[in-house]
Amino acid sequence: MIERSPPVSPIRLFISYAHADATHLVELKKRLKALHRVHTQLAVWDDTQLIGGDKWEEAIVRNLNAADIVCLLVSPDFMNSDYCFAKELPPALAKYAESGGVPGPIIIRETPSWTALHLAEHQALPRGPKPVEDWPSADKFCGAVETGSKAVIERLAAKAPPERLSGSSATK
Repeated sequence: MIERSPPVSPIRLFISYAHADATHLVELKKRLKALHRVHTQLAVWDDTQLIGGDKWEEAIVRNLNAADIVCLLVSPDFMNSDYCFAKELPPALAKYAESGGVPGPIIIRETPSWTALHLAEHQALPRGPKPVEDWPSADKFCGAVETGSKAVIERLAAKAPPERLSGSSATK
């Protein structure tokens, strides 16, 4: 008789962003897909996965609450978004305070006011933090974000119970 391993619990990553920054979301997801190929337990979710008929706010809250990592694509549009700022940011910070979830600010566009928020207490990606336009190229910026994300994922994977690390999980 073949013994089966228990189901794998993925490391869940939620991406919060302003829709005006959708091009940055696409680039981040490319980099996260590459990380998923190495860390198969990584499951990424953002609101582009909603389909017709979904109760969108319910799905966002459910995925945000389940997330181990919350990437916040910080920009003037993020700061201007009442939904990102009032509905997604507070639970991400509260989750960290209560259970150790990881809020990951990614500074994609020059946004000096972000440093006045509690979010600024958390290490931003890439380290610095410098927005895309302050890097020699967008690829170098994205590479630095990928490297930083990999370190966070590996740290979470190392703390996970052994059954969490075996097997594979599909990225949505």
